[in-house]
Amino acid sequence: MAEIPSSYNSSVFLSQPHSSQAPPISRANFYAQSLPQRLLGIGANSAQPRLGSSASSLAQLGKHFVSYCEPLDELLDGGLAYGQMLEISGPPGTPREHLSSLFARQAMAREEEVIYVVSQNMTSPSTLRDVTGATNASLLHYDSIFTMTGLLAFLRTLPMYLDEHPTITLIILESFWFPFQETSSLSRTARANLLAKVKLDLTHLCAERKVAIVTTSQLATKLVHADGTPANFETGAKAILVPQLGTAYLQQSKAYRVIIVPETRMSGQLRLLSSPSSSNDGDGKMVREVSYRISQGTMTRSA
Repeated sequence: MAEIPSSYNSSVFLSQPHSSQAPPISRANFYAQSLPQRLLGIGANSAQPRLGSSASSLAQLGKHFVSYCEPLDELLDGGLAYGQMLEISGPPGTPREHLSSLFARQAMAREEEVIYVVSQNMTSPSTLRDVTGATNASLLHYDSIFTMTGLLAFLRTLPMYLDEHPTITLIILESFWFPFQETSSLSRTARANLLAKVKLDLTHLCAERKVAIVTTSQLATKLVHADGTPANFETGAKAILVPQLGTAYLQQSKAYRVIIVPETRMSGQLRLLSSPSSSNDGDGKMVREVSYRISQGTMTRSA
């Protein structure tokens, strides 16, 4: 494996240079601290803002992100705008993580900064370097979050981090569903409240900071009656595959939801479940779809 630049291994919270007065905070110590201590620690080690355009100013210019994947960009009406969200879901073996990384490639080519968070280590820093072709590693803020506590801490401190790095325009949250496995023992009400809190945080980031957010998700089985209404194992007429977290964490007026539906190993459909201009109840009903095929590692539109 090619040598990974040391700056690719820096935490999202620790990628700033440290002053001689303030020793570096390890990731273990970071999560061991109380939330006020974390905030003080970040402020003490803050970096000077990078010269460049903020997401808000770029949004005013009407710019957007494209993946250069024709079937995906077609479903996104040409691209993902600043201040919008995209969820890419699919069964195991589909290129959902690769598609999300394509947006980072364009952002970094424009000298914009990207936060890339993994929860299952599906994408390594060296893979991102190869996909993006980036020569400036400081544009990438790479971190891993595996727990719900870590995710909530990340979302809580993210606005301050964006203040210190105003040219961050894109946040990619890979395997976003994974930390929520810890919530399976919670009551339905408690889990719904947790998802509502996450939804509020993400919506504020899009509305106030104008950053674009991309998440990836696995699929879960949902039992429904013949008319499509929810059912259980005793009453269900059929089972369908839907994104793991449903729509509860997304502001549908700002979000695209795309599911990869493979037909063979190298072909299938990209299906748009909902978009800011056309949404549904998230039960797998299609808004529209585009056929794709994969050749030499590239996804293209097929007739």
